Amino acid sequence: MSCVVGYGLGAAIGLFSASMGPASVTDTQVQTARQVFKEMKTTTLGYAKNFAVIGALFSGIECTIESARGKSDWKNGTYAGAVTGGLIGLQEPE
Repeated sequence: MSCVVGYGLGAAIGLFSASMGPASVTDTQVQTARQVFKEMKTTTLGYAKNFAVIGALFSGIECTIESARGKSDWKNGTYAGAVTGGLIGLQEPE
């Protein structure tokens, strides 16, 4: 469920940021509506995919920690957030 909700939230944020972001075209070129929508689609799907992966990663790690600890309390989410954040930080910069 967090993967699907993350996808939807990421798509909404991506759509918003694509509408506010600068166009990837120089001053001498005229940008068509098709180019604008294509760029918005790319940005929206990129955000959606990233949010979905983070949501799924967090949920999987939290479930694993809860199973290993045998307890259902606030510490599971805290530990899962720390591990998820660490894994995100391990990605190589582009």
